[in-house]
Order: sequence, then structure tokens, then C-alpha cells
Amino acid sequence: MSYRATCPNCDFDFYGGHSHHTGHSWAVCVSCHAFFTCPTDNPWGPAPNETIAVQRSVSRGHGKKRVFDSFPTKLSFQAVEVMSGPTGGPQLPVIQYPTDGLPCPDCEDGTVRFGFERDENCPWCGHMPMKFNSIVY
Repeated sequence: MSYRATCPNCDFDFYGGHSHHTGHSWAVCVSCHAFFTCPTDNPWGPAPNETIAVQRSVSRGHGKKRVFDSFPTKLSFQAVEVMSGPTGGPQLPVIQYPTDGLPCPDCEDGTVRFGFERDENCPWCGHMPMKFNSIVY
């Protein structure tokens, strides 16, 4: 399920999960705050072992007139298929992105993240807790 994570203390605003409306997932560098998109061949999500090219996302405008432009980077990764499910329950194949963190193609010092947990502090200002809202498409 997708979600929106925001911080009540700073401007952090992040959409986690894959959107079939846009055909990509979002990622963010926790050091330089650069945003990235990770488009897939299929708008419903990546195929097992699909190589995904990370694109730098830059916004212009505000509110309803806000537009995002995407620019290629040298960073890519491979989506992997794993089995997942409740302990003792049925295991189903799901596609995952790397969770180790990728080096930021902008600052080269930071780590690109694809998502956050509900108990994490804001990656930008350290405020706790962030606000999470589930998004059902």
C-alpha cells in the first residue's frame, strides 16, 4: 500500500510505494534532500529482475500548478522477487527494491531511500514523529 509521510516540523513530504497512475516510485536522498523517480516498464510495477534507471526529479511551480521534470542519472538498480507473507501463513512473490541504500548521484555522500517506517524520525530535521497517511488507489 502506498503512503504519504510528512513532517510537521519541516518541509519533508514524501510519497512511498509505487504509483500505477504515474508509473514510478519516489526516492529521496537523506543528505542533500534531492528527489528521484524510478520509472518502470509497466505502470503497475516492476518485473522480477527489471533494471530501473533512477531519474533526478526537479519541481517547478507551486500548488496545483506544480510540475516535475525528470533528468537521467548514472544510477540504476535491479528489482528483486522475494517470497513474503505472515509467519506460518501463505508466502507470495513480491517485488522489492534494494533496502541497503544506494549512493546519491547528486551529492555522492548521501543515501537514496525508497521508504520510511512509522517509528523513524524525519530524515531531514530529526523530528519525531512523522505523520503517515495511507493512500489507496
